[in-house]
Amino acid sequence: MRCTSKRPKLEKFRRNFLCAAIVYENFCVCGASAKIAYLLKPLKAERLAACVARLREPPAAGDGALAETLRRLLPGVGAAAPARLRYIRAAQGELMHQIPIDDVLFFHADDKYTVVQTATQEHLIRTPIFELVGQLDPDRFWQVHRSTVINLDHLAGTRRDEQSRLFVRVRGPQGVLPRELPVSRAYVHLFKAM
Repeated sequence: MRCTSKRPKLEKFRRNFLCAAIVYENFCVCGASAKIAYLLKPLKAERLAACVARLREPPAAGDGALAETLRRLLPGVGAAAPARLRYIRAAQGELMHQIPIDDVLFFHADDKYTVVQTATQEHLIRTPIFELVGQLDPDRFWQVHRSTVINLDHLAGTRRDEQSRLFVRVRGPQGVLPRELPVSRAYVHLFKAM
């Protein structure tokens, strides 16, 4: 079978059918929905044509079997996006501070606590960095070190030292020099395009 450079117009196809090309037959799920087809490698032209014909069939009314099978086979697909944090709650003695996420400059792990740094204060919370990363908006917060997550809205720039280590500069309050935080080698690629 030859590959062509033209893409098929998939918008014509109904979206109630799943087709998977897999290498080994023993990876097929037996007893799966009739709306799931497996194309085993090497692909055969007649099997591919039959699959395309099934894609063009009108959907069956009220067919929830495909959706249920997909949920079972692919956990997380079709699930709602996780709720993003809007506030951080930090206790300080008898006071409970509610810090808007926009005010956070960065998070930094410190022993069994996580430091929440704002322009004016430092707060401690018990939520570990790895849990925070999953709750923060990835377009606004980047992990730059295993112990540090920065808010890109407060990024002032980057700097390299004599050993070619990268540091991010985070803006602080007016009149105060930006604070520098190290970027580990695993996260340097995030700043290549900047």
